[in-house]
Amino acid sequence: MRSLLPNYYGADLDVGEMFLNWPLGKEIRSHAGVDITHVQTKSSSQRADWEVGRTRRWERWVRNFMGLKDSPYRSLQLMIKAKYCAYGNRHDPTNPFQWEVVLLNLPGDECYDPSLPWVMKVRKDGHLACEVYVYVDDGRFTGWSKLECWRAVQRFSSVLTFLGIQDAFRKRTEPLTRPGPWAGTVTITEGGVFATVTSMKWIKTQGVVREMVIMMEEDKTAMSRKRLEQIRGFLIYVGRTYRWMNPYLKGLHLTIDGWRRDRDGDGYRIPRFMDEVALKEAEDAFGRGEDEGLEGFDKEEEERAQDKEEPPLEVAAVPRLAGDLSALTRLTKGEEPALQSCRVTGALSAVYLMGDASGRGFGSGIWDEKGILYEAGSWKECYSEKSSNWREAANLTRRIVKMGAEGRLEDKELFVFTDNSTYEGTFYKGYSSSKELTQIILELREVERETGCIIHVIHIAGTRMKFAGVDGLSRCDFMEGIMAGKNPWGCVPLNKDADQRSRGRVSAWVKQWWHDEDGQPWCTPRLKRSDVMSEGEAEHQRRRIQPQDGEVWESSTLAHLTKEDWFNLHETPGHRLWIPPPAAMSTVMEVFAEDHLVNPHLAHVFVIPRLMTHLWRKHLFKDADLKFYVQAGAPFWPRSMHEPLTVVVVLPLAHVPKYRGPWTIRGRPETKQVAEQLDAKFQRPGESGRGEFLDLEEPMSGMQETDYKWTWDLLRQFLHEQRRFPPVWSGILRGMLPGLRGRTVPSTENVGRRGRRRRSRVRGERRV
Repeated sequence: MRSLLPNYYGADLDVGEMFLNWPLGKEIRSHAGVDITHVQTKSSSQRADWEVGRTRRWERWVRNFMGLKDSPYRSLQLMIKAKYCAYGNRHDPTNPFQWEVVLLNLPGDECYDPSLPWVMKVRKDGHLACEVYVYVDDGRFTGWSKLECWRAVQRFSSVLTFLGIQDAFRKRTEPLTRPGPWAGTVTITEGGVFATVTSMKWIKTQGVVREMVIMMEEDKTAMSRKRLEQIRGFLIYVGRTYRWMNPYLKGLHLTIDGWRRDRDGDGYRIPRFMDEVALKEAEDAFGRGEDEGLEGFDKEEEERAQDKEEPPLEVAAVPRLAGDLSALTRLTKGEEPALQSCRVTGALSAVYLMGDASGRGFGSGIWDEKGILYEAGSWKECYSEKSSNWREAANLTRRIVKMGAEGRLEDKELFVFTDNSTYEGTFYKGYSSSKELTQIILELREVERETGCIIHVIHIAGTRMKFAGVDGLSRCDFMEGIMAGKNPWGCVPLNKDADQRSRGRVSAWVKQWWHDEDGQPWCTPRLKRSDVMSEGEAEHQRRRIQPQDGEVWESSTLAHLTKEDWFNLHETPGHRLWIPPPAAMSTVMEVFAEDHLVNPHLAHVFVIPRLMTHLWRKHLFKDADLKFYVQAGAPFWPRSMHEPLTVVVVLPLAHVPKYRGPWTIRGRPETKQVAEQLDAKFQRPGESGRGEFLDLEEPMSGMQETDYKWTWDLLRQFLHEQRRFPPVWSGILRGMLPGLRGRTVPSTENVGRRGRRRRSRVRGERRV
């Protein structure tokens, strides 16, 4: 949606035979074959030219094939590379994908325009650049005019053809302002930018919701599991369009899997931490070549056996399913498909709401381009006994519902700030253990649905709430913060990155631990110091870390990415340092996902203030090898910053001796220990004799001489342990071929004439 404006065009292109377009990795071709007897001619006199000289039953297969775990990964990786080739030179005026500059239009800026995308690639003529989005083998193109959209499709198609990739011309569609569904969503740019589904899909959505309600009424203890799985798959597809639907599918998920042994009465998984620890210990023992301590593999086999158990034909509904179905019934009412507003057009600025509630009082302040309006009050006796989470939610929701009823939210964008993390989490998850809080969030979703507004709920630190003066409203103090004349936009820095706010101190801190005392990066293999190694050890170390034939080590530079670099990563060398504004993280996650897929040999370092986490935290933490928080008070991030910094390190995919499974160090005990040490040390900056910094105006001595030198020592040690591991080449086979845990992969180098493994090579060989 970031490349669409009103009256922009969209068109589709489809790639034919997706897997067969891409070659199989050379390392695995000797293990892949195809039986050709069913296509061979039995009569030798009638054989075709391709059969002449072929006497074997099996032939080597050199293309990706169905069933190979690596096929989707490699196919998507090469497809994105083809997309990068199609982008071409962005400065070429004849290139339909040309663009000149990247503009940020982020909330929190006084000039923020809610009718425009938050991140824009802009051409010389002022229009948004043409763009292509790839979903497996489908491509969606956008352009400011019908002609430019056609030109983008034609260029992409010609590049695919040049690269030997099939273009299914029969599936191509012409550019339209209301193109057909793509990845389940119909985009409309007539009179705005909207997302919806087809009428047929909307009617089916209402039908399956009613069907589940009837199943509950008939017998909620015996619901057809197979039918529920079919309904779930369909609703997940619809949920790609409507962001308010996914939270209310949780009860369906829990019901379908509630029969498993490791589930409680509500359908939630029972934690099994000890089994995970045992598995890690077994993996470590196996990596060291030991025969003892492998009991964790037995437990894993038991879990696999449980997973292979025949599921029941009927399952019992979990308690939450009834509430979810009630919410879905209310949200899917109406004959016409719901329109999801992707961008508002009814105002030139957004509306900001910040509220707080105490035991006896409540208050909230709202501001836009017209000014500030605030109110305060006291709870009735019956409400003062409610939980603090309920009071916080009720205070803000009451104000929003009132604004919606008055028509003040029609086609508007509303940013709601709260220091209650439960309110934010419940808004995006859609549910809470408290039924009252769940009902409050449902009211918010209904306001969003009925008024066409876009609501964002953002958690901020309690100290920021006090800084804005809203905390005092619940005590009837009207002479603090924004009520006293403070600039309200300065209280919500969603549009500023950590380096901008810290005046460059954050990037300087990262570069300190990315390099050693000599200024050398820790991310590439280097020789140990000669004074602690014998001559023979040094020579062995030198041979071990030298790149093998055909391998090229990536630059060790840590590139601090600018907003222009986000869309030019295929031409940016070195590892990535991401310090983006929190409001731009949705786009950053999009380009990071493609870059991490195409360049698995590169490391990424993210440093982001803990704001607007719903845009990035779940996605980023899944890829994180190391993550920790820096609480406000450090010399490079003082108390005046309020929210902590989130630091995430994503290392290259690597084959390591102590870990078997995905080629990462994520989840290793050593990594978890480092993260816990960093979190504990940064939790209370003023303790243990360390200085606590209040703002950026305080003088700061050289970073190497401060009490925070331990952070660089610890992080350098962490990188030092990882730098010796080469990119994933030698370990590629085990993750792709099933059933090989704990065994070596057959190789043409250690197989005898009759296919028997040479016993003398088994012990001591390097397993892959």
